Amino acid sequence: MPLGNEEILGLGRGSGPPAARTAVLAGGAFVTGLIALVSAGAVLTRTIRPGGWITAAIEAALAVGSLYFFVAGRAASREQARA
Repeated sequence: MPLGNEEILGLGRGSGPPAARTAVLAGGAFVTGLIALVSAGAVLTRTIRPGGWITAAIEAALAVGSLYFFVAGRAASREQARA
């Protein structure tokens, strides 16, 4: 069974090499942020019902989480490089 977006993002924050983790989290933040914007736009244009706000909020939370771990991981990598 293939992994979904949420599973990939969850595994990405604890993955091995920093380069792979950075790529997964940066891509996850971009894609989930884009999906959140598309969902919000669809609700605003009444393409989908107002219940779509739930989807937009969940995707926005995933984007923020991915962005947080992306920034935190880069900061930790910089500190390790200085040491």
